[in-house]
Amino acid sequence: MIVAWRTLYTTRIGREFPDVSCESVFSANEWQPVYQLVMKEDPPAEPPKLRIMIRLIARLGGYIDRARDDEPGPDTTMRGMERLHDISACWISFGPKSQPLVT
Repeated sequence: MIVAWRTLYTTRIGREFPDVSCESVFSANEWQPVYQLVMKEDPPAEPPKLRIMIRLIARLGGYIDRARDDEPGPDTTMRGMERLHDISACWISFGPKSQPLVT
């Protein structure tokens, strides 16, 4: 239920307010690894716009992102957000700001 709510919320907010910062919906631990994985470059210092971030997440869920395509729908956004959670957990555990394991 929470995944469905967040998916619809994100899709709707992204369509109504596409130019706000993606940090209004996603934490840095969520948007930075997705940006780096999809764009294959380091995340920018400033967070991207929400519209761009939703497209990146939807690309993880199978959205092709052609010039003539409409905005991604809830289906590809949901599949992308499922992958986002796994990618974010790996980023927190093993990413550049992770704490080394003490044995």
